[in-house]
Amino acid sequence: MALLTIGGNPKLAKSDTSNQGFITAGLNLAAANTSGYEVCPRRSTGCTAECLLYQGRGRMASVMAARLTKTKFFFEHRADFLEQLHGEIDKFQRSATRKGLTAVVRLNVMSDINWERIDPSLFTTFPNVQFYDYTKREDRMNRFLDGNFPSNYSLCFSRSEDNEDYCRTVLQRGGTINVVFRDWFPLSYLGFPVTDGDKDDLTFLTPSHTVRAVIAKGSAKHDKSGFVVDATDKHMQSSWTKNKVPFIPKAEVNVI
Repeated sequence: MALLTIGGNPKLAKSDTSNQGFITAGLNLAAANTSGYEVCPRRSTGCTAECLLYQGRGRMASVMAARLTKTKFFFEHRADFLEQLHGEIDKFQRSATRKGLTAVVRLNVMSDINWERIDPSLFTTFPNVQFYDYTKREDRMNRFLDGNFPSNYSLCFSRSEDNEDYCRTVLQRGGTINVVFRDWFPLSYLGFPVTDGDKDDLTFLTPSHTVRAVIAKGSAKHDKSGFVVDATDKHMQSSWTKNKVPFIPKAEVNVI
């Protein structure tokens, strides 16, 4: 059973068709504690309820079974798992090079494992591979912002209903955050510029001090926990009119 998936995730696939010279592979484990092992230690109630684990192909029994098997393999046979992961990344990188592309790997498609500590050799063995992830773990994000991370491993912090104060800290320190909006997104959020996070998944290309906005999909459209942000929230009132037509205040004309 292959550990990495190439082209099977719609969001990652957008990165490959963005004509920026990248090809992306992702490691899809079973989110939260669905495998009997916790892989998302800082998940919120809203995040858990609207997890992509239950969206799209994730609802297929075969897909779920594969994710569960890989997760148990990781926890119960760690050395064998890492040996196979190294082999697959090596093969993936060589294939990308032959195509004239840069190999990009997202290790936590539906998990939040601290790979920088689990297997630091991943990043030194493959210095030409660009690794990236989202995280809700403040300890991980702090290490990244402090410069204590592999140079080829980038993190984007994920906002949920219970960590917005820390999101401000991340943005102030030059990091990037990911925010899920219900129907549309504003020009600025928490006082920082917003960019379209749905066009691709290449978070490592996002400028510092920037919010990546994605639109709620599937059941997340009906979220009431605060995980999904509404454009009627106080943060957006100065940037959008009631009829959802964008209004650019003079002070924000050159923000994006």
